[in-house]
Amino acid sequence: MLIGASRHEGSGPVIVLGLGGIYTEILNDVSFALAPVSRPEAREMLGQLRSKAILAGARGSDAVDTDLIVDVIVRVSKLLEDFPQIRDLDINPFTVNASGGVALDARAVLAVE
Repeated sequence: MLIGASRHEGSGPVIVLGLGGIYTEILNDVSFALAPVSRPEAREMLGQLRSKAILAGARGSDAVDTDLIVDVIVRVSKLLEDFPQIRDLDINPFTVNASGGVALDARAVLAVE
């Protein structure tokens, strides 16, 4: 998964969610929400993905822990709210399966004052 955020002039922090790694560019399957993002809004972001069937366990595979993905989205949103000096934040990929997940790569860019 890709879970990230970017601060935009006029609109504030925007949270992004999509399949991570190479799939982000290939499939262009992402959803966006303005921060702060609540748990229901994070669930809605998941529901907006065309690839949601993969997360639900396509073709006999196990479903991934979507509650964990929702939790990470909400926490990233809160992080941007609490630390206005964070300009951009990307967790990509965030690998998740039925029993948990781990951020394999993350990057934060701070605003220069």
